[in-house]
Amino acid sequence: MKTVRSLFGVLVVVAVFYTAWKIIPPYFNEYQFEDAIAAEARFSSYNQTRTEQDIRDAMAKKAAEYDLPLKADDIHVTRSGPEITIWADYTVHVDLPGYPFDLKFHPNSKNKRTLWDGFPAMARAKNGAAAPRQITFRRALSS
Repeated sequence: MKTVRSLFGVLVVVAVFYTAWKIIPPYFNEYQFEDAIAAEARFSSYNQTRTEQDIRDAMAKKAAEYDLPLKADDIHVTRSGPEITIWADYTVHVDLPGYPFDLKFHPNSKNKRTLWDGFPAMARAKNGAAAPRQITFRRALSS
């Protein structure tokens, strides 16, 4: 009886490790890809010369690097003024013995350029309105 329980315990531990071996890599790859999307959104919100297609192609390369089932057409990029949004939806099939299932992922990132956009007075000055009042500091003369 003791050997049967021991054998059952070993089988349970092996099953848990096997399940983790199959399930953890897709989550880890999704985490890395979402981090790459966030970095690309930050970079591209300040770099206005990159087109949406350039961003899509760069993200497709990253997806291939992380073994994700994404093509450039599956990655969505929208840019409206200083804001950029990148997202994708994909499914990874996990084939466990007796229980195959799909994991659905939705990595996304949204970034807004804040340099000068957060200062209304500077934005008005840039658009031709009156410049903000200059503040000067004078050091008191010490005798």
